[in-house]
Amino acid sequence: MRKLIGKNILVTGGTGFIGSHLCERLVKLGANLTILDNSFRSSKRNIESILDKVELVEADVRNFDIIKKSTKDKDIVIHLAAIQGTQNFYDYPDLVLDVGVTGTLNIVKSVVENKIKHLLVASSSEAYSTPQYFPTPETHPLIIPDPANPRFSYSSTKIISEMLTIHFAKKKGFDYTIFRPHNVYGPRLGWKHIVPEFIKRIVLNEEFTIQGDGSQTRSFCYIDDGIDQLILYLTKDKAKNQIFNLGNQKESTVNDIIRHLEEICGRKLNPKYVELPAGGTTRRNPDMVKAEQILDYEPKVGIKEGLKRTYDWYKKEIEYWLKNAKSEEYPWNLRR
Repeated sequence: MRKLIGKNILVTGGTGFIGSHLCERLVKLGANLTILDNSFRSSKRNIESILDKVELVEADVRNFDIIKKSTKDKDIVIHLAAIQGTQNFYDYPDLVLDVGVTGTLNIVKSVVENKIKHLLVASSSEAYSTPQYFPTPETHPLIIPDPANPRFSYSSTKIISEMLTIHFAKKKGFDYTIFRPHNVYGPRLGWKHIVPEFIKRIVLNEEFTIQGDGSQTRSFCYIDDGIDQLILYLTKDKAKNQIFNLGNQKESTVNDIIRHLEEICGRKLNPKYVELPAGGTTRRNPDMVKAEQILDYEPKVGIKEGLKRTYDWYKKEIEYWLKNAKSEEYPWNLRR
């Protein structure tokens, strides 16, 4: 990991979930860090432990002039900025498309103009749409979503981001690494995702509704394991000019998650099952063989331990907001 000491690195979306955890790790590893974020869905609270050790540029990734300036003299650029959160895909598809496509194009152009050596780009498991086979390897065809699918905006931008990155890298001669995260979870994830949403309902004693029958599966990856894999992308030459699934191949059903949370909180949750909204997929399971063989990657945190750490963090976070804010300020009540 000494390869990162003194490296000048730009991280877009660095106050977000994955971004903030990655930035904390990069600072510990001795990198000189610039974070660019407009905190649309995140907060500077996420990086308060390193604020005095980084340069923070509060800006929109769609602003080319600022992106070009922030990219100058960097050794590595890590592009994470995007509009996340399923509800945003339904409510603000225009914004999701604009940030995803314009932002990535600005990054790629700036990398070219400033002769950056290595670009790391976040794609998504949603680039596979509804996969045809499982576990799903990186060679699985990417599926352009039907615009009639209410979630089309996000997955579309990720496919376009991959195409832009690979095209410009081959044409202009810089190295790239693209990764497709699969259900990464942990502290600071936000509120509009399955794990924090379930924990919120437990702590606030709300009705416990489940979309679908609970048999749908995901392969949950704890954030520390995800960051371990990201660091390998930055430190192993074999990771360059490659696409990787980022995640954990072990699957859990939604009902499994409920059972684990019942053990953690010490009571039955008695979920109420409701109709599954249109546009989603009932299974995600990444094939992690490529990361294991090329990077020697192996996840360390099991689902029970990861959920326990996440539950403890969110419980404290909810108690903090209940004590220090008005109900209209509670982050879980914000639409986005």
